[in-house]
Formats: sequence, C-alpha cells, structure tokens
Amino acid sequence: MNIDPNAVTTASDIRDIKGPLDLPSIMIYFIYAALFILFIAGLFYLAKYLLKRGRLFAAPPKKPHELAYERLKALKEKNYVGQGKYKEYFFELSLIVRYYLEDRFSLKAPEMTTEEFIAKLKDTKDLEYETKNILRNFLSYCDLVKFAKHGPAEQDAEDSYNSACMLIDNTTPQESQEEKKETKPGGKPGHDTVKRPKVKTKEKKSGSSEDFAGRFFDMGSK
Repeated sequence: MNIDPNAVTTASDIRDIKGPLDLPSIMIYFIYAALFILFIAGLFYLAKYLLKRGRLFAAPPKKPHELAYERLKALKEKNYVGQGKYKEYFFELSLIVRYYLEDRFSLKAPEMTTEEFIAKLKDTKDLEYETKNILRNFLSYCDLVKFAKHGPAEQDAEDSYNSACMLIDNTTPQESQEEKKETKPGGKPGHDTVKRPKVKTKEKKSGSSEDFAGRFFDMGSK
C-alpha cells in the first residue's frame, strides 16, 4: 500500500468547530423596538379595559332637576339670609336656576344677561307661556336685588326660593315625576329618591302683600 507523504495530517491542521454566528447589531434594535411596541399596546388595551369596566359600574349621571335640588339645599345651608347677605343669596339662587335651564333645555342661560335670556325665551318652545312669565319675573327680581341695591325682606327671599322650586317642578319631565311617586320608602336609594328641598313659609299677616310666587302669576297675566 502506497502512502502519500503529502496527505499526512498534522496536529496543526486540526481546528475547533466554529461558534454560533453573531446577529448583526441592527437586528437587536429591531427586537427591542418590537418588544417596546408590544408593551405599549398592552398598556393601551389594559387602560381601555379598565376604563370600560369602570363605566359599567359607575353610577349614572344625575338628572338636571336632581342637581338643582341639591344646589338649592346647599344654598339654604349657607344661611345667607340669616347673615343679611341678600346679594350673595339672590346671585346664587338665580345661577342655580340658570344652570338648571342649561342642563335641562340646553339653553346657555349662565352666559347670557337677563335681557338676552328673556329675548331667547320668546323663540323657545320648550317652556309654556305661563312658565316663561314666571321665569322672566324671577330673574328680573334677582337682578333688582343684585344690581339695583334693592333691599328685600326675609319673606321675599323665602318666596324667591319657593319660586325657583316651582320652576323646576313645572319643567321636570313627566317620567321623572312618575319615578319619584313610585319610589317606596325604604327602597334602594337612587338618584330619583332626591326630594324637593323643604322650605319654611310664614303666615301672612292681615294687610300684607301677596307672596312672591303669586306676584309672578299676577305680573304675567297682565
């Protein structure tokens, strides 16, 4: 057997197996970017899920007449009349009615002057003629106290409060009134259990003028 001396393998010819090839550095950036995008997307969907879940269990928004009654009650508790702060009292009272009208009929009442709002009332069909007259005289009297330095009596403040409640009562949707009537005592509390604020009325003395709400009707009928 012939042996080729040139074919003899020496130790120097033996080499180790090559290790794994390194990925180009740019591929690593692509992987990091993809992971970051997945992380952001996960946070987005998690926030969306939690927001949707929170809406399902959140209490329904309060109705305009409920908010108005709560604000009227809060106004009473401030005791402006007892402190002689009639200007502040009538300012907040008129603002409560204006915000109620905005929430109830989408009338921008808080942003208008009384003259602008009265002019707007002529075009709206949401309010009855009698209610328009009551509202017109109510706001005009509030302005008289706020800007003309008219000094009202305590009874005028109570009558104005009653008139505000009457305006809300007369314009509350019929279905809301029915829900309040059907609510049984001791039932599960809800927004429709909000009651009309109680107001104190004084007995009329002989020879006294008509109450404030009555003057509204009389002025509107003339």
